[in-house]
This record gives sequence, C-alpha cells and structure tokens, in this order.
Amino acid sequence: SVAFPYSGYYVQRGSWDWESGYLFFMNARPATGHCTMDNLAIELHALGRPLLVRGGPPHYALQFLPEARRGDADAIERYFGEGSSSKVNTILVDGRSQVRDGPPSTAPHEDPIPGRWHSSAAFDYVDGAYDLGYGIRGKPAEHIKGITHHRKVIHLRGPKCWVVVDLMQLKTPVSRAYTQIWKLPPYLDQKHGGGLGVCGFTQDQVVIDAQGFHTADPGGPNLWAFQAASRPLTREIHFGESNPYLGWYARQIGDLVPAVDVHACFGGRGDIAVVTLLAPAIGDAPPFTLRRPDAAEPGASPAVLEAVKRDGTAITVSAAPRGAAALTAGPVSARAALLVLQADDTSARGIAIGCVFLETGGKRITPAHADFEFELNDGQVSLLTPVESPQGFSWIDNPRTSQPNYRK
Repeated sequence: SVAFPYSGYYVQRGSWDWESGYLFFMNARPATGHCTMDNLAIELHALGRPLLVRGGPPHYALQFLPEARRGDADAIERYFGEGSSSKVNTILVDGRSQVRDGPPSTAPHEDPIPGRWHSSAAFDYVDGAYDLGYGIRGKPAEHIKGITHHRKVIHLRGPKCWVVVDLMQLKTPVSRAYTQIWKLPPYLDQKHGGGLGVCGFTQDQVVIDAQGFHTADPGGPNLWAFQAASRPLTREIHFGESNPYLGWYARQIGDLVPAVDVHACFGGRGDIAVVTLLAPAIGDAPPFTLRRPDAAEPGASPAVLEAVKRDGTAITVSAAPRGAAALTAGPVSARAALLVLQADDTSARGIAIGCVFLETGGKRITPAHADFEFELNDGQVSLLTPVESPQGFSWIDNPRTSQPNYRK
C-alpha cells in the first residue's frame, strides 16, 4: 500500500498475488488540463475481477459517438463528461456533480494534500475532504457551497474487506439530498464486445436488499456491500437509461455499454454519517452477517455497523456525523469521531480517529494522539502507532525493494 500525497493518489492492497484486493482512492487538487470531478472516489478490484470502476472517458467529439446516439450528445456529455461525478464512486449533492472550484496551482506544490495515511500489518487507513462546491463547471453563480464531504477508507487486511465512512457536513442546516454512487462494470464477452470484453456483471446479477446490495454471479467472484447510516437510506438501480443518461460504461472514447449504477439515496437537514462495508467473496453466499441491519435513527445518532464473518471475525464500526461523540465497539467505548474494532477468538485490534478518551474494563485511557491504532489483550488496551498525515514523500531504496517515506 502506498500514498502519493502531492498528487492525491492512494492505493490500498493486500499483496501482489493475482487474487489480492486492490483499492484506489482519489483526492486531487484543482488543476489545468484534462481531469474528472472524482474527489474521494474509489475503485476496487479483488479476486482477479474488477468490482467497482469509473465509467470511462467522454466522447469528446460528435464523430466518435454511434450515429444513432448523436442526437443525445449533450445528455451523454452530462454523464460521461469531464465535469461529471455521476460516472465515479463518490457522492452527488442535490443531483449535482463536484466542480472543484478553486485556482489551479501555477507552481509545484510544497505541501502534501491534507489527509491522514496509515499502513500496518492489520490496517490501511486513508481519509480526505472535499468542500469546493457542486453544480456545473463554468456557472459559479449556481454552485452549491457550504458542504464538506469527508470520506475515510479502512482496509482490514485479515478479513480482506474495506470500510468506507462518508460524512456529509453542512455549514448551515438546510435540507440537502445526497446520492452515493456505486458503479459496477458490465459483462460483455469477447464475441459481442468486438474482441474487447469486460468481466463485470449483468443487470440481473446485481441485487438490492435491506442491508445494502450485492452481486450474484454463480460463476465468479462477487461483491457484497453492507450499509448503516444515521439517517434512512434508499437504494435504486440504474441500467442503460437515456432520460437522463445513467448506468453506462465506456471502454474507449465514444463507447456506450449498459452497466449497473447503484444509487444509495439519503438526505435531510444537518450532518449525516454513512458506513459501508465492502466485502469481495468467492461464491454466492454472504461473507458477513449483520447484527443490526440498517438500523438508522433520526437525528444526529452515530452510524453503527456490526458484522460477523463466517469464520467468526467480528467487525464493528461506529461513526459520528460530526466531531467526537460517545461511541461503542464491542467491549471498547470512547469519545471519538470514529471507532473501528476487528476481533476474533484470539485478538482484537482497532483504529480510533478524533479520540478524546478510550475505555474498557472500567479503565479509561487519554491518548497522547487523537488518531491511533490500538490492540486489546486480556481486557487491556495498548495504544500502538499514531495515524498521521504525510509531511512529504520520497522513496527509500534498499537492495530488495523501495519503501515510501512520508517525512520531509
């Protein structure tokens, strides 16, 4: 796993094996030239299969579109264009894309992009924030401001899964509608794909349920997404739609292949937290069972997800919509912004972010660092390494490999 904190590119991976999981996280600054409105977007590959992808490139010129679709060029551009967030795995506000409204740099950046990065034997952790507005690029008078989207992504190396925590925070308590996008690749065999197949999923292989959504391909690896939130969620599938264009994939410029977009919709006044557990799995049986399925409560309650893997590993995630709150994960309680605990029969490890204190077995610990990884042994908490923000970047070479250095 590696962070490139000046560009905003982050990779979390298990190993270099063919079936190893690989998650890409994007959090770029305003820039000139070609770009996409994809801050805090992720892509996920695991078990030799793409599971969450970006939609593909714009058509750029009318001549590259199929002749039958050229009358829809403007509508297609709204979905596939460089100004669209609808084709990537991030969040829309009131149906509008990010605009990344800020001056691009005219010189090399001297400081990394703000955000934490942590990598250990048990976890990878990355977070970032986007607050540069939503709307249509080039129409600043119509931009929606005063909203910050925070996203935290935790790779749990042992269970081989990911936790995505989204916080939508408002400067003023107005009502907003949010669309969390999960974009799956289509299935297209070599014959019908003109020699360029895609090993994704058909429309009927994507299933929405009360706990989230999952794919159901009997012949290959699948993805399960389990969700909980501090407000109710509804989910819907879009596939090959043209009014407006939703649910498409482009293998190349001008390409149009129907593909499933899952939209998780939520909203209201005030701050909201959404927790998503992404679990790749072989076969069609769910890899986790939720202890409390999507038990959203009104108000500013934490989003809490409790899941148990088939091997008995328990994962608890508790996320406050804003700042520190009273959170609980198994035998651990805390006043924190985020508490993650992974436990099995022999050990328990976790991550705390924005932590004021941690408590278990009647013993309270006040940490020196608010963000840290911890271990639980015989009812006692040991604070391990702090979770910090990169201060620089360079490679440290040794005879066998190169290691990233995040100090200046």
